[in-house]
Amino acid sequence: MPIRGSFLGLVFLLLPCAMVASPSAKDLAFEADVPLVESQGMPCVEVGIGEGHVGLFAIDTGNVNSILDLVEAGSEGLSLKALGPSYPNFFTTKVSALRVGGLTLGNVPLLSFNFAENKMPGGILGVLAYTAFKDRILQLDLKARRVRISGIRSGSVPAAANAERISFLTFGRHGPPIVVVHGFEINGQPVSVQVDTMYSGTMLIYDASIPKVNLALEAHGNETEFFPYTDGGVSMKVSPVKTESFHGEALGPGQPRVFFPTAGVHQPDGLFDGTVGIALFHDRVLTFDFHDNTFSVTTP
Repeated sequence: MPIRGSFLGLVFLLLPCAMVASPSAKDLAFEADVPLVESQGMPCVEVGIGEGHVGLFAIDTGNVNSILDLVEAGSEGLSLKALGPSYPNFFTTKVSALRVGGLTLGNVPLLSFNFAENKMPGGILGVLAYTAFKDRILQLDLKARRVRISGIRSGSVPAAANAERISFLTFGRHGPPIVVVHGFEINGQPVSVQVDTMYSGTMLIYDASIPKVNLALEAHGNETEFFPYTDGGVSMKVSPVKTESFHGEALGPGQPRVFFPTAGVHQPDGLFDGTVGIALFHDRVLTFDFHDNTFSVTTP
């Protein structure tokens, strides 16, 4: 996720509608249906690295690069290629297979660096970016606490009635492409947002869009909340709002809250309005179809 840490800036290398059921595992022919494990508030799964170690990987729809801890890469004996003199101690590598349940993700390219030295969440060995799921369907069931991944698809499948197209806009004029969708609203005002499963907040509205959604008063409040894995650790302003929703259906538990950037938060140069994080989707099912490039939020 580009807003989460400065080291990710090197990736040049996300009438109210009726509730609808999400497509079932049978409909989508999921090859992996595994427990969702929460670590530091982020959705994770157990992943087997080649034929070796099994450990937790975070699922990150806000990042274009999958990542492996450098310590783990060394213990697996992986070949490392230095990223270049501008990025000392950052490397690229590749794993022959990453195993999630009965599913194998083959030849996944990875960025590798020392997690402990770069303020990555504790307890994880790696990160699966949205690019690891190309031509697959990824489903995060936050009610049943399951992660489901399809095989590589060649054809389309029925989407939920409220599905929105995914646009891969860059995070800023020179940033990496990330997952952006429409269909979200704040206080009934439509916004386009990055969907970032490793952002642990609810909805973040960037400075350029504050006038658009009439939140100038809320943006000047004094309450803040600290995010240890955003841009190396930053505090953001936070304020209550009336509603945060997707296609008119209210999201989040309890009183909705909106966040605003402070000086340390990277912003997308007005290319989209905000970012939504995993806390907004309490007890919902998120379906990312990276074959048809659609996204939906449904109620189980």
